Amino acid sequence: MINSANSRKSGDRSKPWLKAAAACFAWLGIIALAVSFENGPSWLICLGGFSIAAAFVVHDLGRARHGAVSPITVFAFSSGLTALANATGLMLANTRFRSQYFTYAADDYLMFAARLSVVGMLMTIIGFKGALRLRNVRVLFKTLPRVHGNFPDRFLLFGGPVLAVAAIAIHARLSFGLVGSVLSTVYLTPHIVAFLLARASTARRLRGALVLALVVAALEGARALFMAYLRTDIVSPFIAVALGALLGARSFAPLRSKAFLPLYIFGVVFIVYFGAFARARTTGTGVQRLEAVADGTVPGQPLATQQRPGFWARLTNFNQLSQVGRVAAEDGYLRGQTLEYLGFVFVPRFLWPDKPIVQKGGWFAWRIGQAWIRPDGRYSNGVNMTVPGELYLNFGWLGAVVGCIFFGALVALLWSRTGFWSKHSSAVGGAFGYYLFWISLTLGADLQMVVTLLATYAIFVAIGVALRLIPRHDFAPARAPRHVQWAHPGRAIQSRTTGEL
Repeated sequence: MINSANSRKSGDRSKPWLKAAAACFAWLGIIALAVSFENGPSWLICLGGFSIAAAFVVHDLGRARHGAVSPITVFAFSSGLTALANATGLMLANTRFRSQYFTYAADDYLMFAARLSVVGMLMTIIGFKGALRLRNVRVLFKTLPRVHGNFPDRFLLFGGPVLAVAAIAIHARLSFGLVGSVLSTVYLTPHIVAFLLARASTARRLRGALVLALVVAALEGARALFMAYLRTDIVSPFIAVALGALLGARSFAPLRSKAFLPLYIFGVVFIVYFGAFARARTTGTGVQRLEAVADGTVPGQPLATQQRPGFWARLTNFNQLSQVGRVAAEDGYLRGQTLEYLGFVFVPRFLWPDKPIVQKGGWFAWRIGQAWIRPDGRYSNGVNMTVPGELYLNFGWLGAVVGCIFFGALVALLWSRTGFWSKHSSAVGGAFGYYLFWISLTLGADLQMVVTLLATYAIFVAIGVALRLIPRHDFAPARAPRHVQWAHPGRAIQSRTTGEL
């Protein structure tokens, strides 16, 4: 009881500081945007966007025990990093570091890019939070099926890793094939299992769960290291472990755990060798990649000497957004021409094997001179237009503002169906909740995300229904006391160390 009381007192003391920090970030952002949005400089617009994003993140963290942390918190975090990276690149535009950030930017539209990036972020956040606050909208949300389904801890501990290993094997076998929503969900299974195990380890003190989560993450990370093309695939399973542990504990206490030390070491190595992995992924697979990484970079090498953009530069989006402005100025608004795939994209590929491939990123790369058309009709490269970018390219500023609001409301709709922080939260709802958390890191990358979100939602609803159809005596849910402790929004989590999330 003393520990619980101390935890509550500690949390109460920290909340005013977090509230004050959020207000400070918000006012700094508003002032920065007020003085720069019309006439610049563009880097100050980006700094204003970063400050406002930080305000949303700090506000949500301050109310974490009340269920305020959501996918939009992650989106605000990633968007804030993008805004800060944009500001860095724009400030270095006339220095020797320019080539690291300006890869294909249209210089005459940099101010436009800064404005569109910040407006897209703000409207998406407003759409999400506004939809959850409006009573009529919440009632409408409840008409859609919940993502719900449960299984006992013994299945999570033993069946979860087995499913994860099977998914890793399938991914290794089919890693270069065409991927639809169903197969994407299979590929995501190791991340989901790692997340659920890590969350259970801190929320319900499930013994051995964190170790199993790290093992699953290591196996999936190893597969990605030897076979994947995208570098984020290497680190993403470890992010799933960290996110699960933090959300389960609802505090930063797990960050001080010795179990997190391998994650920190891996994170440092990943960032140091980020550029080397980019070169190595084109040399082959397996051990050849490790040899290429070892030969292709020097740890601690200055960023300016790298041949490819480093980790920080890859977070920027002013290159593609400035090109969006240029294309719109030269071609006019496309009036929905990039969205014709909505007429067929919801047909599963296993029912229509010859379904046309959606290559809007490839078309955009070709249009701005960053790709060519191969003999088979595919594009050699892809550049994401971003959600606000594609909306603007089709419908102008009004389309970008209204479209991003509805996009944020859609994410809020899907989030509301998970019951993630509810006392009635389920394992399947938590799994889909993790999916929304994870995809929120790149939520604004592409408007095709809408299709992916809806298709994955339908898949998880079907999984929940299938679990509930299994006979109860063979697949009983977790015990009620533990289940309630999983995510009770008003209960302080007892821990040897305190630290509000």
